[in-house]
Amino acid sequence: MKRGAIIATITTFQLLAQILIQLIVVKTVGVGAETDAYIAAQAVPVVVGAVVISALQSVWLPRLSVLSERSIEMRRQIGLGQAQALILSCGLALSFGLTMSLWLPEFFPGFAASQSAAATKYSVLFLATFVFTTQSSLLVIALRAQDRFLIGEIVALAGMISSLILIWIFLPIWGLQAAAWLALLRALTVYLFQLHLASWPRFQFGLALKDRDSWRAMRPLLFGASIYKASPIVDRYWGSLAPSGAITLLSLAQTVIVSIATVLERSSVVPLAPTMSRLIASGDYRQATYLYRRFTIFVAVVTFAVIGVLFGGAQILQLVLSHVLSLESDTASKLLMLIVALGGYLFASVAGAAQAHVLYSMGDTQTPVYVGVSGFAIGFVFKWLLFGYYGVLGIAIATSCYFLLNIAMFMLCIEIKMRRLEAKK
Repeated sequence: MKRGAIIATITTFQLLAQILIQLIVVKTVGVGAETDAYIAAQAVPVVVGAVVISALQSVWLPRLSVLSERSIEMRRQIGLGQAQALILSCGLALSFGLTMSLWLPEFFPGFAASQSAAATKYSVLFLATFVFTTQSSLLVIALRAQDRFLIGEIVALAGMISSLILIWIFLPIWGLQAAAWLALLRALTVYLFQLHLASWPRFQFGLALKDRDSWRAMRPLLFGASIYKASPIVDRYWGSLAPSGAITLLSLAQTVIVSIATVLERSSVVPLAPTMSRLIASGDYRQATYLYRRFTIFVAVVTFAVIGVLFGGAQILQLVLSHVLSLESDTASKLLMLIVALGGYLFASVAGAAQAHVLYSMGDTQTPVYVGVSGFAIGFVFKWLLFGYYGVLGIAIATSCYFLLNIAMFMLCIEIKMRRLEAKK
């Protein structure tokens, strides 16, 4: 079996466990105000984590990809990156934790007092979880740069399966608080295992603070991505104004689509990324262009296939959702429509991951920010307009539309840059 297929299989099981966790939550607790508060509490930690991880990846994946596997310099650079990740994640977690009473009511204006109190309690745990997941993300990048894809995925899979079993046992006893604590425990355990795989690199805090090149390269993403990656917060904001349970259904639909996108990304983008970095570093822009174009077409074909399956099996899927989650037929139908409406996001998120890496490998960390911020602004307007007519379904449609627009802008920028670089050779 090829490496990509093995990674896809492992990742599929990881994401299946993640989906099962959410299904257990919905099945046990139900779709309503309590689950809305639990899911909304994840929005800020998820967004902050995505911003930090994106910034770290833009710098460290290209840098580590060109180092010799298991070399002394590789270990030193991992320690340097870990220190930067810890500085960023701890600083942001403390900042958001101390100011929670200010931003939480503004982000979820439709919540009742009891929902806001529950969201505050869960947010504290999810901010702590974010610190460890950020650290883990850099170690995963290091393993990928050394072509050690499988071991990192296996550790993550073991963590997900263990968490699934524990949630199945303790959720009926302690409720959603058990799920939040177990998420923190899983993040910490996986991180410690990954540190062992990385031979416990020494954290280089002094060098991390003095590494101006890295901070300069990350700065556009840290500030720009904090805007365009805030989409989950916007979704939860509007969802808090919708009928009870709307946030839960939208989140479940997004989980399904994101899971499919992650399988595609890890099985194809992840193995492709180091190769793309090396081609661009060696000046082989024509081959790099060919690879990213071929990959974009592949993702488009897969996306149409997924949407076709959803349309073709709509009635069967609706019955399965109703039975598995104990949902009413109308609620199951709404969930299925949300999943289909997010089809554009599926294509754009996977294709965009490869295209963003092309730009990062060319040393361009600003274009993804400009495109992302522009797309977010357009998407915000789309969501504002469509939410008034279609509720959370309008949010899903708007998400697909502005992500597709982002892809078109990415492709235009890459084509222009590649032609210019090829002409200079």
